[in-house]
Amino acid sequence: LARRGARPGLRHATASGVASGVASALTQTVTVAATDHRSGPVIDVRVVVVAVLVAAFAAGGLLLSQTAYRGGLGGPLALVTLSNPVAAAVIGLSLLGERLQGGAVGLVLAGAGAVVAARGVVLLTRAGGEAAAPAPAAAPVPVPPVPAVPADPEPLVLQAS
Repeated sequence: LARRGARPGLRHATASGVASGVASALTQTVTVAATDHRSGPVIDVRVVVVAVLVAAFAAGGLLLSQTAYRGGLGGPLALVTLSNPVAAAVIGLSLLGERLQGGAVGLVLAGAGAVVAARGVVLLTRAGGEAAAPAPAAAPVPVPPVPAVPADPEPLVLQAS
């Protein structure tokens, strides 16, 4: 993504996914802090600061995704979809004390799923650069003529009873 000549939409899509993942992880932090009555008042300076960061990362992720989609939807959408949960998972595991569930089997299945998803992203990014062939034009369907409606010689008058 960083090399010269790489499509900028993919860089923006990755940045959008990371920003949205950070917003997701921070949203969990704000929610836990706001609902934990043992930690002090609900409206704390730290909670407000993190809530502002959530809004900034979410808005940044939205703007980056819209910039990424200018060059096409396939590759950028796949990268946003994959990078968002990866960023949120990394933050959850490294900073918020989350743990992986499922043991060794779950880890192997998650790794296999990641490989398949990465392969799909590669296929989508390569397919996004090719122009689709236009569909052949269909033959026009004949439309039967509409018969003329004769005009009424006298207008219809409604009378109140």
